[in-house]
Amino acid sequence: MRTILATAIASSLITLGVVKLMGAKTDYSEKTLLDNKRATVTERVMEVNSARDPHTRATDQIIVFLNDTAYDRVDPQSGKIERRTRKAGDILWHDKGEHAPKLINRGAGPMRSLVIALK
Repeated sequence: MRTILATAIASSLITLGVVKLMGAKTDYSEKTLLDNKRATVTERVMEVNSARDPHTRATDQIIVFLNDTAYDRVDPQSGKIERRTRKAGDILWHDKGEHAPKLINRGAGPMRSLVIALK
């Protein structure tokens, strides 16, 4: 148990250090566009070098990218950084309960997406 806890703490510290070195800010804006009994649609705008903190997805989600972009995905276990690119119109599916890793916008401009959370 101590080994697992020590590993988790070390991994968190490494990730924090990498993110600090890369100059990421943890800020972005969200605007709810629709909220009813079946879905919530939110527009998310992440400025260049801003980050989204890791979390567990509370619902099934569809992500629609509204512009071409690039971002770094920080693996929560190893701290490894993987660059990903998306085109306007790309769509991703995420399952409820899935871990959402830290993302850092590395595109040339704001990263805009719609998050469609199914209830």
